[in-house]
Amino acid sequence: MRYLVRFVVLLTVVATSYSVFAKPVDVVSGWNKPPYIISEGDTGFEIELVKAVLALSGHDARLHYVPMGRSVRLIGEQELDIALSMNERQALPKEWLSDVYVVYQNVVITRRDRKEIIGSLEALKDMTVIGFQTASQALGKAFSDVVSNHSGYLEVADQSRQVSMLLLGSVDAIVMDYRIFEHIRSTLPEDQQKEVDYHFLFESSPYRAAIPDPELRRAFNKGLQTLQESGEYTELTREYLPNVLTTSYAHIF
Repeated sequence: MRYLVRFVVLLTVVATSYSVFAKPVDVVSGWNKPPYIISEGDTGFEIELVKAVLALSGHDARLHYVPMGRSVRLIGEQELDIALSMNERQALPKEWLSDVYVVYQNVVITRRDRKEIIGSLEALKDMTVIGFQTASQALGKAFSDVVSNHSGYLEVADQSRQVSMLLLGSVDAIVMDYRIFEHIRSTLPEDQQKEVDYHFLFESSPYRAAIPDPELRRAFNKGLQTLQESGEYTELTREYLPNVLTTSYAHIF
């Protein structure tokens, strides 16, 4: 991590094509989603990446954390400069979207002792399910069709609530990224860490930043490319996004 900071500082100093008077950039993110977004300390993979990318063009990131639904609204009204964790399914102009900078793997998760067999999304119609906020938009039409009129489906902004409710047996299933689940699960008391099954019913979810200003968007994409080519992107991935998927917790269809 120290190497990354030194690298970014060096490139910022020599990037003479950018103004030394560059303004802070207001970046909005959804609530805590470790290891991607860790609001305490302004860290996590996405936060460290956007700070490094913006530093390459002489900008400081000024971070704001709000529920995901509000994040979409704020950037849609151009009240802030950048919104993280966006994709083509959000109701935003497609030309605002940056290059892909992170990929999530959303899954359906059930407690192993429930022995749920879920071979398709249709099976969720007979279950109580909690998704992350905006999941019905972000995960595609097939999922949206299943949950749109489902009285047993709910979305919440605080993903730790999803984990707790599943492990306490309050709901049948949750929908979220498996790394976020494992990170939150690991912080709970040992007696609550029930074994689970992952049901892979979704394709991976590439995420982009929504950036209305074309000049800032070009600078973001250029900075992202620089970090990828230098190896610093890979270093950040290794630090924050370990492959936590193991056979003892996976049930793959």
